[in-house]
Amino acid sequence: SKTSPAATTPFRGPSLRDRPSAEPTGRVSLRPMTWTWRVFFQPREDLPPEHVVHEALGAEGAQADSPLDMYLPVGVRLGVQWRSGQGVELKRELGVAEAGILRLVVVRDFPAKPAGGELAAAIASGGGTVSAGEAPWVEVPKVRRRCRLAPGLVLEQSDVTLRLATNATEAWRTVALKGPLEAITAHVSTLAGRCGEQAAGPVAALSYAAFVTAMAPRCAGVNVSVQLPPASAPRAQAAGVRDVACQAALPGPGLDAHPRPPLPEEADPRIAFATHGFSLVVCQHPDGRLLAVQESRGRGVWLPGGHVDRGQTFPEAAVREAEEEAGLAVRLEGILGVEHTLVGGSEARMRVIYFARPEDSDVAPKAKPDEHSEGTMWLTLAELEQLARQPPPRGLRGPELLDWGRYLARQGQVFPLELMGVED
Repeated sequence: SKTSPAATTPFRGPSLRDRPSAEPTGRVSLRPMTWTWRVFFQPREDLPPEHVVHEALGAEGAQADSPLDMYLPVGVRLGVQWRSGQGVELKRELGVAEAGILRLVVVRDFPAKPAGGELAAAIASGGGTVSAGEAPWVEVPKVRRRCRLAPGLVLEQSDVTLRLATNATEAWRTVALKGPLEAITAHVSTLAGRCGEQAAGPVAALSYAAFVTAMAPRCAGVNVSVQLPPASAPRAQAAGVRDVACQAALPGPGLDAHPRPPLPEEADPRIAFATHGFSLVVCQHPDGRLLAVQESRGRGVWLPGGHVDRGQTFPEAAVREAEEEAGLAVRLEGILGVEHTLVGGSEARMRVIYFARPEDSDVAPKAKPDEHSEGTMWLTLAELEQLARQPPPRGLRGPELLDWGRYLARQGQVFPLELMGVED
């Protein structure tokens, strides 16, 4: 492995020494992410630093940045990520397809650094257990390049530098495809071959959670005290790619095996599951433009929407979210869709997508950032299609606004509000 003296001081996040509180804090998100195929490998030493796995990453238009992420080593199916300025997200594996293609779900979202007890409670709610002691975060600085291979399909390469307990650093490269499952599957074989050409050793298909959990014992100052129940469940893999998330250990010196735990299951399948509600608003100006929100924490451009608060109805949450995020009063005129998604064995999420008009089309939407959003704007369908070619934060956070805009342009049906009523 490549090693060099490390000059940085390891970062330490919230302590988990506090006992979990009775109720975990933070916002319950249950936000499924796009499908992701990700591999890790140590690059050959003869590769120049700017070498990329795909020519599109080096072409004009590709984006580059250097985020500093922190990860808490809690297991291969449950991950805690903290990106500077963007809060903390607790992510859990939602599904696995062939070739180790994963789908994760954000199960809890902290807008700022949580206290140790709050985070411990959230980890416990996601299926993890917390023991006494410290669990320092693992610092993962990255040099990241991103580009779009096709509409909705993002290719990402990050060069990662880990600080080891020996006060040296170790270089790793991670390559990911993010987008629709079918589009990822069509590119996996070719991209796996290119990664193999650059790798000094095996290429491992796994998530960031599994990578950090495997590497944590070798990293500076890490004392792993948050674990998941041990178990193992094999899954398919692409030719030439080792799926170490289920086979045991990441290739590298001195790494112990990390068995793959199962997702939490209910003891009695007849027990009702908790359903978390979300209201989304597709608001159209009389001239045809659509209301778009610049999400906070660099998450990209999306539509007004969010969690249905306790004691609220779906329509009430829709109107509130539009006012908070866009600064506009809207009039709900119909329902575009109702979605219900199972998340694990004990939770589900339900999204109701409303069609709306502004109460006063002459009122400009919010332009200044606040705690709810960075600002809002009216965008044409052509402008949304341009944003779909860019990754966040400039591009779209998800495809919903563009998809519903196209649906409306095709004169798609808007269902009456009475479609979703209450019991007599």
